[in-house]
Amino acid sequence: MDNRFEVSDAVRDLDPDRIDGDRFSWRAALLGAAVGVGGQTYGGTLLANLSIWLMVAQGRSVKEAYAQLYSFALSPYLVLSLVLLTLVLLLSGQVAASLARSRPYLHGLVAGLMTSSFYVVMTVNPSGMVIPAWYGWMSLTLPIAAGLAGAHLYARKHAGTTRA
Repeated sequence: MDNRFEVSDAVRDLDPDRIDGDRFSWRAALLGAAVGVGGQTYGGTLLANLSIWLMVAQGRSVKEAYAQLYSFALSPYLVLSLVLLTLVLLLSGQVAASLARSRPYLHGLVAGLMTSSFYVVMTVNPSGMVIPAWYGWMSLTLPIAAGLAGAHLYARKHAGTTRA
């Protein structure tokens, strides 16, 4: 029997992204970004819908509820939304770092940059909606900072198993 093409036990379970310990893993960064984009989309939509239902139950019209929700004024909705967003973005960096064999900070950074690009894609449209400068700046920088912070949390917890 010819054994040249038989897979040995040494390589059977190798993940191609983990063969070279210093290699960048796009899979890890993309999955981290998917957590960031998907988490903020799902969580934000759920929170917005619950807030609108609550305001309608309090006697506001749907139009008034949407106007208040997207006024970017300091409100319980905005604070809760920012807390939820920050937690999801931290998780994004942790996921990217945990799926990469090395360079957790680089993977968290790239996941954060890709997550930030989602905001750019969302705002480049003909709707004419005016977004306050502080919110735009936060939407571009928070995913990057939280992605790095999430990667740092992972790297600190697994200090002996990864290389920065």
